Amino acid sequence: RFAGRVRLAITGNQWWTMAENWLGADTVFAAFRQYNRYLSENAANEFARLLGVPVLHASHCGRFEGRCLLAPGLDASVRYVSEFVGRTQIVDAAGHTVAGRDAAEGPGFVVGDIEIGDVALPAAPTGRFWIPALTLTHLGNWYHQNACGRSYYRRRRR
Repeated sequence: RFAGRVRLAITGNQWWTMAENWLGADTVFAAFRQYNRYLSENAANEFARLLGVPVLHASHCGRFEGRCLLAPGLDASVRYVSEFVGRTQIVDAAGHTVAGRDAAEGPGFVVGDIEIGDVALPAAPTGRFWIPALTLTHLGNWYHQNACGRSYYRRRRR
């Protein structure tokens, strides 16, 4: 819906990966973790190609710990230890990275030159809610955590 309507996109994310402290996460979800990192690191490039405009993209980095709700309607949760994945980057209108810094490199910034207004033709719409094709694990987690979150906020609001 933004194609042909913007000259520059300024975006950001706080994309994280599977919990590292869950039994079997390092073996059972190894391929998922790798694909998840790949999707995050390339999201700004794909967005630039779809819109045909440069993208300035900020990404969180570092490790964090939180709680993961188990089911809608319950307050039961499990410890969730993970890290942010992705890349802070400047991407040109064709989707090429001009400057980038992976989340694994830690806090920092990037500097680079882009042409604003030098717009490539936008790609055809995907017709999907998410830009990349997500795995069943991604989609299952998305719907599960949204259901848990809706239930939690409904029970907690004043």
